[in-house]
Amino acid sequence: TINPLLTNNRNVQEISKVIYDSLVTLDGNYKLKNCLAEEIAQTDDVTYIIKMRKGVLWEDRTNFTAYDVQYTIDLILRDNVSGRYRDNLKYISEVEPIDSNTLRISLSEPVPFFEYYLTFPIMCQKYYEGENFASSEKIPLGTGMFKIQEISSNVIKLIPNEHYWDNSRKPMATEIT
Repeated sequence: TINPLLTNNRNVQEISKVIYDSLVTLDGNYKLKNCLAEEIAQTDDVTYIIKMRKGVLWEDRTNFTAYDVQYTIDLILRDNVSGRYRDNLKYISEVEPIDSNTLRISLSEPVPFFEYYLTFPIMCQKYYEGENFASSEKIPLGTGMFKIQEISSNVIKLIPNEHYWDNSRKPMATEIT
């Protein structure tokens, strides 16, 4: 599968980084850099408030929201989703959207440097509404620099996402196969 939450294939996980954004990413020096999260504030030992970056669109031009992050965390923590991000989030006890742009995450116990665990790809809630995520054959939507144009039995073709939010990182390639 090309779905980054369901696969344990390292190659798929690497290529998915240009298709799906995460709340935070690591720079070349392994320092935390905000991506879809505009701001992360720790209010006590186990509570984090995350403000989402405004103006981010999914490939289908719908708005990225805190509800997408809640949906993704819920997916990762489900019993039938066994991808590599599950251990990162195992101490999350509650995910509560405050509004469409703000999310509160509560942990069951303090986790040092918890922000570093927020590097998982975010999935679009509205796109999967009413479907079984684990068996969906839809080509997933992303907020990343590239989008999937075509998938065949042994080839994935990516093209630039014309709605990509980060103007400082526009792709130079016009196609990746």
